[in-house]
Amino acid sequence: MKIFQPAVLAACALLVAGTACAQAGPLALHDLPVGKPLRAVPECARTQAQGTWTYAGRYRNECIEWLVPGRQPPAERSEIHRIYLPSPPALSKGSYVNLEVGNDGTLMQTVVMTRGLATQAQDLASLITLYGRPAVNRVVTVKDDDTGKTIAPIHAEWTLKDGSMVIFWGKTADIETGGVGIYSPASTREILEERKRDALKEAASK
Repeated sequence: MKIFQPAVLAACALLVAGTACAQAGPLALHDLPVGKPLRAVPECARTQAQGTWTYAGRYRNECIEWLVPGRQPPAERSEIHRIYLPSPPALSKGSYVNLEVGNDGTLMQTVVMTRGLATQAQDLASLITLYGRPAVNRVVTVKDDDTGKTIAPIHAEWTLKDGSMVIFWGKTADIETGGVGIYSPASTREILEERKRDALKEAASK
């Protein structure tokens, strides 16, 4: 499974049993609840040239861009797709949401890209309004790949009662935007198992 999240998250500490969980349910920022079948969405307009299909881009109506045009549902869990929304979430930089769909059509994760450092405080405040106090809330110091300057993006996580997880990052080192990821219970388990393996490897190397 490919987790659509920046590399900086790999350095985050494991969630400790007993940390506060958000009181809210698995609220979807964009009417795309994870852990449930993806609702029917028409495929975006596409054109064919020299036997290759490509998407037209710039859509007025809700539609989905599959990683491979015309393939629905996807054949591989690791594929990240994009759904365009006429009314995207307020904190979204673009008009689309990245998503991963399981082989059975279940929505495994959704990621909204934010405007980065400029709005990270207000984005975090909006998420706290939705999900309550985060279990993880810290500032991660990293070097910006473009400017070489040290930046301090916020990293926050919420563990929801149904076992799903919300992860917010203010900005990554290699892209201008930040993001909000919502992960299904199955995806959350895989994230936590991967973190445990990474922690064991790090401990063994010392």
